[in-house]
Amino acid sequence: MVCVTSNNRICSGWWLPRLSACVAVLTVLIGVAVTQVAADMAVLPAVKDATLYEPVPAPMLEYAANGSGDYTFTGTTRDDLIRRAVIAFDIAGQIPAGATIDSVELTLNVSRVPNPTNLSVTSLHRLLVDWGEGESDAPGEEGEGQYPPAPEDVTWIHRYYDHTLWASPGGEFMAGASANLVVGDEGVYTWGSTAGMVADVQQWLDQPSTNFGWAIIGDEAENKTSKRFDSREIVGDTRPQLTVNYTPVVVVGSCCTGEICQVVTEDQCLILGGEYGGDGTSCSPNPCVDPFGACCADDGTCTETTLSVCAFGEGEFQGEGSMCQPLLCPVNLTPWLDALPLPAVAAPVSGSLGAAATYDLAIRQTTQQLHSGSTPCGTPSKRDSTFRREISKCHWQSRTDVSSPAANSTTQRNGRNTSSATRRWSTARSGHTWRSPRASTDSGSSTVPARVFIPCRFRRRQARSISP
Repeated sequence: MVCVTSNNRICSGWWLPRLSACVAVLTVLIGVAVTQVAADMAVLPAVKDATLYEPVPAPMLEYAANGSGDYTFTGTTRDDLIRRAVIAFDIAGQIPAGATIDSVELTLNVSRVPNPTNLSVTSLHRLLVDWGEGESDAPGEEGEGQYPPAPEDVTWIHRYYDHTLWASPGGEFMAGASANLVVGDEGVYTWGSTAGMVADVQQWLDQPSTNFGWAIIGDEAENKTSKRFDSREIVGDTRPQLTVNYTPVVVVGSCCTGEICQVVTEDQCLILGGEYGGDGTSCSPNPCVDPFGACCADDGTCTETTLSVCAFGEGEFQGEGSMCQPLLCPVNLTPWLDALPLPAVAAPVSGSLGAAATYDLAIRQTTQQLHSGSTPCGTPSKRDSTFRREISKCHWQSRTDVSSPAANSTTQRNGRNTSSATRRWSTARSGHTWRSPRASTDSGSSTVPARVFIPCRFRRRQARSISP
């Protein structure tokens, strides 16, 4: 609610004296989400962790592992051998897809250090390839690892023991650190939140196939800088955990309260007493205003009404502001009320492949109504009663190029075949002909007699059209 004076100065309250005019202005934001979404938090346990033990130089060169041990290690030993921890968390399985990562913190517990006064910068580096956590469990304090490693263990040179190697011994990870923290004596340490950690977790959420976790790297420049961290297998509440604050995706849509539209969640629309338009719908154009215009019905009539009324009557809305005009609405006739009669597939009664064949064909008359506004064929309307069709007499004419004693056996009167036998259609190479079966059964006939069929001719007595 905003108050303004007649000289366009903003009021500081309704009680201001000498206020020449104060107008309350209500601004309705169309198409703008008014939803405020609270951030969520997830505390994730590690799904795998291990230590990469740099081996004793040749000729010993024994590669150790500790996939299922209680501890992981960073820094260097008194023998100047490097230790690096690797750890991973299930991001996509615990945080909803599409969420925005707001902050990330990694908490680890340091349970033993050889030199409490040593302050080591310990860094998180995003790993570039996947690795395995086998069932190896180093004895004692676990500082030397287990030899030999268990199958699928990660080692100094193996991503998966003993068949897949790192491209470089010691692991493949980003050179730049996602976060740094100074680690000294025993205790709980938390990395983050940093922009690098947020970017890593956001990538792992959006692209789960790239989630290989972090390499944790301590001070490797001097010896006796190693730190021992509790792993995910340790008994107690000091296991690694990743705390992620995120803003989930909220599904919103248009909500109509009268002619006012807001983009809110379905639950919020219900509280407002509005009508929810559906997930992903917007307020532009405003769906809360029922447009008015011309509506065409199937019978060609036109009415001016609202879109909702037109849709309810299954009409076709012509657009907001449109008006009924002559010939605006076409008549929509229902097509093909009667299906076309489809005859069965004709099969020859005699003949051979590639030669003449004989078929018996039955001919019948039928009627058909093409669409809702027409008269069925064969039943003309009253106004078309003067229309007639005359079918001339179909006749048979003897072919002059066929002669046979059997030809005379078929009685002919005025060029018409009066035989009561079934007529047959022949597809002889000399042309299409009608034949009488009696002619082919007479003895002594060396040539099949033929009769040429003259098609029926249709004439109109009056030159006028009928209704479609």
